[in-house]
This record gives sequence, structure tokens and C-alpha cells, in this order.
Amino acid sequence: MSSNPVKFKIEKTDRPYVLKIDGDWCKIVEENGIVQIQNGSVGLGFSAHPNIDKTGSVECMKALGRWGKHDRIKLAHGFYFNKTRVVITHKLDLLAYMIQTGQFDPVVFTADSEGCVSIPYPAKLPRYI
Repeated sequence: MSSNPVKFKIEKTDRPYVLKIDGDWCKIVEENGIVQIQNGSVGLGFSAHPNIDKTGSVECMKALGRWGKHDRIKLAHGFYFNKTRVVITHKLDLLAYMIQTGQFDPVVFTADSEGCVSIPYPAKLPRYI
């Protein structure tokens, strides 16, 4: 991802925490401190943290060195999330990170005249939080 602001076309709906983001229906959910944006239009979930399905092995991820021995792991949304690490590969991952860290409020926000919201990409994302 670049250091330029990331633009989202966000439309409010009549349901709280359900938004149309770039034309897709998205639901913002939080469980165990993990914010996930569930894109119902394509059936994907986005988060700022690496994760594996709950049928996967956390011990194996640590043994293989993919996750650190002392990383904090949380079960949420049917997945094990490595809450210690931050990985952003999609703009919805960035939006989830900004919501989770309190830098963007999905209920109270101001869009420009075209209905777009620009979110500045952090100068330096933490690799670990």
C-alpha cells in the first residue's frame, strides 16, 4: 500500500455498523478486541491481524516461526487472530485497523461532495501492537 490517502466511497444505511463501501455491503463487527469488516457482497472478512481458521493449529504456527512464541492470540469471528502483529494487504484491512485503533468512527464521519472519505495512510504502521 502507498503512503497516499486511501479513498473509500462510504454510504450510510438504516442499520448501525452496516455500510456500503465502494458499492459492497459491509458489516463492521468487533469481538474480543478484533475489528473485522465483513464484505457480504463477496463473502470475505478483513482485519488488520493475520489469522487462521479455528480448525488450524496455533501451536503449529508458532513452531514454524510464522507467529512469535509470545504473540497474543484471540479467538474471534471463527478464526484465531494474532493480535500482536499488524498486516495490511487490502484497503479494508486498513479501514479495520483505523476503526480498531479509534482513528475512524464508522458511525460519525464526514464524506466529501462525492460521498468519499479519505483516510490518511499512517506514515509508519506498527508491525506489532
